[in-house]
Amino acid sequence: MLVAGACLPLLTACAPQPDSSVAPRPVDQVARSVEELLSLSAGAPVRVLRVQHAGHSYRLTVQGSAASEQPRDVHVSLDGQYLFDAPQEIAARREQLLGDKRFVDCMLAHGARLFVDGASPGTRQQLAVLGPFASRLAIDCSPAGNPCAGQGIKELPTFAIGDKLHPGQHTRGWVEAATGCK
Repeated sequence: MLVAGACLPLLTACAPQPDSSVAPRPVDQVARSVEELLSLSAGAPVRVLRVQHAGHSYRLTVQGSAASEQPRDVHVSLDGQYLFDAPQEIAARREQLLGDKRFVDCMLAHGARLFVDGASPGTRQQLAVLGPFASRLAIDCSPAGNPCAGQGIKELPTFAIGDKLHPGQHTRGWVEAATGCK
C-alpha cells in the first residue's frame, strides 16, 4: 500500500523532482512501468485503465485483478520516474498538521496522558486516530520496569485525563469532548 504523498521510484532512487526541462516520457511507457511496479507490489496483476495529463503529472486509473478491487488513481511525474499515491495541496496539508499539533499541545497543557503498549495494534489504531503528534502523549507501559505499574491501569491503551482513567480506544470526538481540546 502506498502512503499518501509518498514517493516510490519507478526507475531510480527517490530524489528531488527534476526540473521542468526534462522531457515527458511517452504515456505507453509510463503505463507499462506502473503496471509492472504495482503488480510486483501487489503480488497479482494490476492494469492501467486510463491515463490523463494532470498538470505536472500523469493521473493513471489502475485496478487490481481481484473482482472486489475498486479502481483508484495514482500520479506519476511527467518524466515517468516518480509515483505518488495522492498529491497534496501544501497549504491545506500545513493547516491540517498545525491543527493536529495544536490539538496535542492542548491535551498536554491539560495534563492528558495516554498509556500504551507500543506493540499493540489497538495502541497503533488509537495513535492514528489522534494524528501524527499523538506519540507525544504516549507513555509506553511495555518495557522492563513498567512505568505504569501501580497506576491502576488494567487495559491498554488507557487515557488519563485529570485524575480519571479511561480504558480502551476512543474516537477523536470523544477525546475532544473529554479534554475540551479541538
